[in-house]
Amino acid sequence: MADYPSFFLLPQTITLYSPMPPDRIEEILRQQVDARSIPFMSSLPFHGEVKPGGFNISKVIRYRNSFNPTIIGTVEPATGGSTIHLTLRLHLFVIGFLLLWTPPWFMVPFAAVIAAISEQRVEPLIGVFIPLLPLVMLLIFNWAFHREAKKVLELFDTLLRATPVAR
Repeated sequence: MADYPSFFLLPQTITLYSPMPPDRIEEILRQQVDARSIPFMSSLPFHGEVKPGGFNISKVIRYRNSFNPTIIGTVEPATGGSTIHLTLRLHLFVIGFLLLWTPPWFMVPFAAVIAAISEQRVEPLIGVFIPLLPLVMLLIFNWAFHREAKKVLELFDTLLRATPVAR
């Protein structure tokens, strides 16, 4: 799988191609998606909903991970198979939490730097490392989301023989 340059808070759009016809893809997805409300108890790889022409699913995981993407997709006929348009994004609750939780992590380091500068004593730790901490956290979050997105795309490749066409 290729690198994912997109930012994790923004939806990631990917187009896949599969040699299978759309009805076969929907049939396979229905067989692999559990519609029950308790997803971690499922033996299937996905939970969610599959409708004619589209789906809204998430990968079933048996570990804690807020960065497991929600997958919203449509299936369309294409020459010799199907085109699958996917949008991978964080769960809306996680996005909301991060939008409320992240700003203080950016404000506190910069307030510490401003306070240190006003007192005319800039410690190397405050001056360099503390302002970088929020950026490092966002990079780690971005990596975690794309790691889970890669697992989802690998499952689609295995189940549907679907390969990326465009991002």
